[in-house]
Amino acid sequence: MRNSRMRNSDTAGGMAVRLRDRFVQCFQGVPGVRPPFLHVFGPMKQTAQRWLGEGMRDEQEWFREVGFEGEPGKQFGNRLAVNGFVCPPFKQEVFSDDGRYRVMRNSWGAVVRVPCDGSVMAYLIEGPVKDARSWEAMKERLRPDTPERFPANWGEMKAQFEAADAPSWVGGLPCGFFGAPRELFGLEALLTNFHDHPRLMHDVMDTLCDLWCAVFSRVARETRVDFMFVWEDMCYRNGPLISPRHFREFMLPRYKRLTATLRQAGIPLMLVDTDGNFDQLIPLFIEGGIDFAIPFEVQSGMDIRQIRREFPTFGLCGGVEKSIPTKCAAEQDAELAKIASVLKTGRFLPHSDHGVPPHVPYRQYVEFYRGLGKLMES
Repeated sequence: MRNSRMRNSDTAGGMAVRLRDRFVQCFQGVPGVRPPFLHVFGPMKQTAQRWLGEGMRDEQEWFREVGFEGEPGKQFGNRLAVNGFVCPPFKQEVFSDDGRYRVMRNSWGAVVRVPCDGSVMAYLIEGPVKDARSWEAMKERLRPDTPERFPANWGEMKAQFEAADAPSWVGGLPCGFFGAPRELFGLEALLTNFHDHPRLMHDVMDTLCDLWCAVFSRVARETRVDFMFVWEDMCYRNGPLISPRHFREFMLPRYKRLTATLRQAGIPLMLVDTDGNFDQLIPLFIEGGIDFAIPFEVQSGMDIRQIRREFPTFGLCGGVEKSIPTKCAAEQDAELAKIASVLKTGRFLPHSDHGVPPHVPYRQYVEFYRGLGKLMES
């Protein structure tokens, strides 16, 4: 199995280099470092159900069959489970359930419609913040000094993550200067507030920045953290949902402060996650201190070769068209050639550009990603 094999480049002075160290060194551009072969987006729920019907013996066999490094079920590695958002959480309430969809209030206070089969993400019906008054009430739940932000077993947890082989990270959904306010206001209200209520939005940005600087700096001081995961999902197929001008006014100063503060606390890398086409935002992310991004969706026009030419030190994570295992041999070979050309430039961890969709057969998925694994070893 691939996980048991290690090339000479995975050793230093005769000692095995930990997976997390290779991950960090990859995105720092250290020469000669082989990027870890990680799964980031695995099969969607319906895809896994299909694969079980096609002979997959259990829900993690795809991981073992391909030979991914790390542990199944973990995106990148270990998420340090501290609360970086609404705390104390709201009491969850279910308002209706017709067997297909459940309408409920989530722990962030938003009313959402959730598919009972988990097939897609929840749809936000109404955010908990509607005006300046409700924002002031919400700010009490965004205080960094709330004791419940850290779990009761924090001492044990941080020791385990300090010793772990896999990368450790903080943040993720919904910690982002677009992602988090969208969960509070809803998308339409958020976008109009940037224009209609700029003072309110500056206060929102500062409050969130203060929270994340305080909480995640403490985490980094007490245990090893390899990267900050900023979750935005602020773009669609044709471009960003927010203009670069508004990004520069509202978000960029807080990006700069957050990334500088966390680097000073000892976190070496900063990641931003946004779907869709974010070509226009890459220079702003770089100016804001972001080292690499995910997932570079091919169908949204994200061309990792062109991005590498324009931004040679910006890290790329993803960029493999999610349906490619279903394509003909010539198309698969072209995709692997694209990946190989970018791998030569460094700072690249190739993987599916989102969850593997249900039309991808099991054996075709396994064979393509085995080929990708061999390519990354060569």
